[in-house]
Amino acid sequence: MFPVRCYTCNAVLAQNPPPPVHRICCRRMFLGYVDLTTDQVQYGNVDVELAPGVILRRNVVHTRVVSCD
Repeated sequence: MFPVRCYTCNAVLAQNPPPPVHRICCRRMFLGYVDLTTDQVQYGNVDVELAPGVILRRNVVHTRVVSCD
């Protein structure tokens, strides 16, 4: 996903019709962007067995227990 704001100057990049590419830091956001969503679609949310006995868990449930003692 493309960042909504510039990491350096905090200028809004997503809502401006002409993006603010006159700043070098904002230009860096456009030039350095790589679309990873097409690569992520290839992988489902199921567990994958990488080798015998080695399983990549895709759906890990994190539970946090806080003791009140």
